[in-house]
Amino acid sequence: MFIFDWLYRQVDYINGETDEEVEIFVDKTYFYYMRVIGFYPYLSSKPRIWFSIFHIFTFVTVLIINFWFLLMNSIYFFDLSLVLFSQEVHFLLLTCVASCILIVNTTHRRDFSRMHRFMMNEYYDYNEGHSTKMDELKEEDRKEKFNLLLVPLFASLNGAVVLFASRFIDTYYGTFDAKEYDINFLLPFPCRNLEVIDTSQGLGFYLILFSQLLCITIMLPLVITGGGLILVFVLLDFIRQLKFLLHKIESSEERALRLYAEKFGGARPRGEGDGIYGDEEFLRCYEVCVNKCIDHHAVLLSVFENIDDFMHFNFFQCFLLGSVIIALSANCINTDSVLPGTVLANASLCLNEIGYMYLLSIFGQRISDLSDDIRYYFYNLKWYNCPRGMRLALLVIQEQASRTLAIMGAKILPVNLDTFSRVMNSAYSYYNILNAV
Repeated sequence: MFIFDWLYRQVDYINGETDEEVEIFVDKTYFYYMRVIGFYPYLSSKPRIWFSIFHIFTFVTVLIINFWFLLMNSIYFFDLSLVLFSQEVHFLLLTCVASCILIVNTTHRRDFSRMHRFMMNEYYDYNEGHSTKMDELKEEDRKEKFNLLLVPLFASLNGAVVLFASRFIDTYYGTFDAKEYDINFLLPFPCRNLEVIDTSQGLGFYLILFSQLLCITIMLPLVITGGGLILVFVLLDFIRQLKFLLHKIESSEERALRLYAEKFGGARPRGEGDGIYGDEEFLRCYEVCVNKCIDHHAVLLSVFENIDDFMHFNFFQCFLLGSVIIALSANCINTDSVLPGTVLANASLCLNEIGYMYLLSIFGQRISDLSDDIRYYFYNLKWYNCPRGMRLALLVIQEQASRTLAIMGAKILPVNLDTFSRVMNSAYSYYNILNAV
């Protein structure tokens, strides 16, 4: 049928950058986690394609069902309780974010595969033997990666644990009369009885309970943690490559001397200091080493475009929704409430959101700072001793490197510490508005 043919063509397109080596590398890097949550499903055969569609459809359906109930409850709680309203809106936005992450990551499989192909091949091979500097950078990454991976894992599990704890605290220490307003507090998300379904007892209660438990304990933690894993693995690897490029640029003269010695049996070029640049053979060796740095830089620019295309929308919605969530949560904390558990949950979720945004901002800032350093490192090369052709090449790379690399949320919002501070200021402004109302 026409629809099936169109579907298979779309699958072939998004799977165009994938091969067996990339799939093995992704599975090994993430311990099959991307398969479990549907970020990187198997698409090698028609049965696997349909299973993957069912897998992703199930995830999105559960999230949409919870989105609808949270939306209905948010409208009801708006005039009843600001604390309950804030919590419902918070999880409403989280289900929206999780659905978008799942859909965007699946449809951007080409970028995902291309990024990991470069990671698998170490981006660029200088053909200069084993590098102790790369070993040092990998060891630094290993330690930092272990610590950073705890952030998305803690944030995801903390949200679920605190939500369940809040129900217990509200039940035994709160003074809110749920029965008066026909609200079921036995559910993870407090829910009023709707005309279409009775959530107080019977089948309706168990269906809603199962859906909420599935969303809170599995869907949201898995998807949000998965997004954090990709962030940590991909961006840390890219940052390591930027540092390695800076090292190679800085050691260009030393590398050229080694190359000269290899070509001429351990000999050194004629002259001392800058005088060695009078040796034409050494200049050729120097040009080879610098050109490798230029090629490495070009590869990094290409990979960065894939990273930006893959992550820009998810970064944007995180910052866009973050200021609203922080403002609502802060207003709840400052409000005398008969629901102490829900206030505690809002405070915890607010801290999670701030931590996630700060983590994104730190990565974006580090990439921007390192990309600025590249320009200065190229400028500090002894270009004044080079022939005209090399000077022109370095002039071009100077102009190219003058444009700072910055992950742009939705292509309009730079992800860095300056944006983080503006979002926090916006949240404070929204908080003041809510207090004034």
